[in-house]
Amino acid sequence: MMSLVVPSKTGDVLGDAAFVKNLGLRLYCLLPEEPGDNKRALYQSLAALNYQGELERLVERHEKMVAACVRAGIAQYAINMQTTSRLTCGMSQPTLLENGLTLLRPYGVPILPASSVKGTLASWLAEMLADRFNLDTKTEEQTLREAGLLWLFGSSTEGYGKSGEGEPGAVVFFDVLPTRLSLEVDITTVHHQSWYQDGKPPSGFENPTPIPFLTVGKGTQFRFHFLAPAAWQKQAISEDVRGRLTKWGITDLSSPGTLLRQLVVSTGLHKGFGSQTAKGYGRMKEC
Repeated sequence: MMSLVVPSKTGDVLGDAAFVKNLGLRLYCLLPEEPGDNKRALYQSLAALNYQGELERLVERHEKMVAACVRAGIAQYAINMQTTSRLTCGMSQPTLLENGLTLLRPYGVPILPASSVKGTLASWLAEMLADRFNLDTKTEEQTLREAGLLWLFGSSTEGYGKSGEGEPGAVVFFDVLPTRLSLEVDITTVHHQSWYQDGKPPSGFENPTPIPFLTVGKGTQFRFHFLAPAAWQKQAISEDVRGRLTKWGITDLSSPGTLLRQLVVSTGLHKGFGSQTAKGYGRMKEC
């Protein structure tokens, strides 16, 4: 029986913790004392966890919460997306296994946080409008402001909004949950470990160090929800802005909601959600 890195009395109750199906507990709290060479096997055991029943109940609860907003007279929009590549989010979160994964507490379900989705959509919209990539935050906000679209996302920048201290956006984004989930183990390879850890000059004689990490598998379905104004409340969208967005397949600007639905699809196809998008992770298509 393997030993867990937990207080002795907790270990007596849990045993090897094989019966625990919560990924959050298994990944961040109940890690076995095993040599580093067994990391991949440990990740594979985590990827094999089956908690589809718990996920379905959580999704049902999430849908009821959104439905309550609709009954209150708030316009709600939703779109189903499916990953066409592996997806990872929150790799920098601290864990003894080096690479983390963003999970919804206390349920342990992988999610795309609402803040991440909002930031990614705003970033991609600004990049399409500016016709160039990798904009800094100031340039993103300036681009969206000039297009008359910053009010959808809001800004924390001083000098913006009625108070001059920033202003919340008109759109409410929800955490994005998977409706069906598969987890897979991937590997990133460090070629110059002594350079990253000790600051020694890289050479051609070091052994590559493969580091496994957990990802959401290709073919996983996610459901995006957001609340948005039913009609434009600010200045009309200019023909120049319409033309810039049309090149990327965003053609229906009849309402903020229709723009955002198309923006989710465009972002999934061309930019991706989550971490490591420059390497092709997080790509999605509508399903």
